[in-house]
Amino acid sequence: HAREVTAAHPYLTWTQQHQTKYNVRGQRKDRSGIGRVRQTLEVPPIRDVSEPTDGRVVATSQQQVGKATVPPEPCVEVVFEGRHGRPPVILWFPESALE
Repeated sequence: HAREVTAAHPYLTWTQQHQTKYNVRGQRKDRSGIGRVRQTLEVPPIRDVSEPTDGRVVATSQQQVGKATVPPEPCVEVVFEGRHGRPPVILWFPESALE
């Protein structure tokens, strides 16, 4: 469900890091799949090409929502704390992907 909802969202895309976190969720031995919501926005900030891949589409490929009859659902920034001295992983999801 999460992959399909993300793929259908005009401002987001499913990445390899999304798949990795999805694969380890719910495993007692690996808590790296547990993240915390940092913020929820109607439209995520535009990602520059130089920024790490986090689920937001880059500025040059961002789709225009235009005058859609139904606006896209809110986007949620989720922070997965880094382990063993590694930096945190930050990913963006559609709100319904987290349910």
